[in-house]
Amino acid sequence: MRLTPMISAILADGNGDGTPDRLGDTLAVSGRVTAAPAQLSHVRSNVATLQDDTDGIHARLPDGPLVSRGDSLIVRGRLLQERGLTAIDVTQYRIVPSPPPHPETGPPHRGHHRRRPL
Repeated sequence: MRLTPMISAILADGNGDGTPDRLGDTLAVSGRVTAAPAQLSHVRSNVATLQDDTDGIHARLPDGPLVSRGDSLIVRGRLLQERGLTAIDVTQYRIVPSPPPHPETGPPHRGHHRRRPL
């Protein structure tokens, strides 16, 4: 299965009927987890939020490796909509190596912020 290049392409609603044109399709997409299942108390415990540079989508994950915020995933599943929430009902996924989402910062170095004499 080929990857869909962007989450925004999955969510496209070209005919303006309020549902994505690809609803019901099985597709694959990659993105970074911006909210892990434990962080989304308002939805099921197995739902993560997946985001790329274009948009974000909920992904219902099957049992498998635990995912954390910042993980990069490739997911495969069927696009569905329940109670107005569009999500991917994931049948397969894998965590892929990626650089950290933000540069790691350490403590400030001494000597960089010297006080000026009064």
